[in-house]
Amino acid sequence: MTAASLVIVNARVRTGHRTRPQAEALAVRDGRLAAVGSAAEAMKLVAPTTRVVDARGRTVRPVDADDDGDDAAGDEEGAAPTAVATLTLNHPADFVVEDGDGTVVLRVINGIIETDALS
Repeated sequence: MTAASLVIVNARVRTGHRTRPQAEALAVRDGRLAAVGSAAEAMKLVAPTTRVVDARGRTVRPVDADDDGDDAAGDEEGAAPTAVATLTLNHPADFVVEDGDGTVVLRVINGIIETDALS
């Protein structure tokens, strides 16, 4: 099995999926989600080259292409919300990790880390 490039554990993953709305970990491989669920599932994909991030209970949520990292329903008051994205297996790895106040500390688009305030 090919290793993940990034694994996030100890998180509150908001999947956006109706039947499984929450998880505790996820793994990214080749720009896509290779695991969304328990830490044990995600850790099975760890190799020496995998970056493992302890989210320390932070929220992980999906982003849309037009998302600026805020968790607002729309950009302006009264604006229509964007389509709901999901964090499910084989979907593109597009997500943010947020502190309790909503500050984005890690932003991943297509499996590539774009913002990293955790290093």
